[in-house]
Amino acid sequence: MRVWDLGPGRLMAAGGFSDLAVHHHPAVQVTVGGQGSLTLTRDGVAHEACRLVVVGSGTRHAVRSDAGSAAVTLYFGLQTPQGIALNTLSRNRGRHPGIWIVDDGKELAEATAAALDAHGPHAAADFLVDELCEIQGRRSDRQRSVHPQLRQAIEVVSSRVPDHIDVASVADVVALGATAFTEIDGSAQKVESASR
Repeated sequence: MRVWDLGPGRLMAAGGFSDLAVHHHPAVQVTVGGQGSLTLTRDGVAHEACRLVVVGSGTRHAVRSDAGSAAVTLYFGLQTPQGIALNTLSRNRGRHPGIWIVDDGKELAEATAAALDAHGPHAAADFLVDELCEIQGRRSDRQRSVHPQLRQAIEVVSSRVPDHIDVASVADVVALGATAFTEIDGSAQKVESASR
């Protein structure tokens, strides 16, 4: 198994995990089967085959792979912008809370494995995250509008990584109360749902 430390809160491993028990961890996990299928279970009983899965922070799972699948697994801490984005996608896109099995993930899985071979682990990780976020962007015909203060808060958080970040200090910078983030995000989701 090959392992790369991609910087604070980012890790990549290439190789098979064949005998994992159901577990959870704080990092967001993305696993691709570069040459073959992965097997995912949430409870140790039911299993699903896939080529690409995003597992949210704290979600119980086991992703099994063998040498033939050429699996690549990435872990993103929630202190990283990638971890935050992917955790949100795993919660919003998945059939099960916190687990997003990417439909037709074969092509992206193979492209990620090729990027790893051709350009190295940093480029492959960036490529995969960009493509996963782009899938979300293509999901609807229009760009989801983001409240200006929430967009500013995202920029503040991104600029402060890997330093300690707390909601109260970000809320102060963007002139919002700490509870307003939830209210803004909740109303944005209601507006989006109503407009469909």
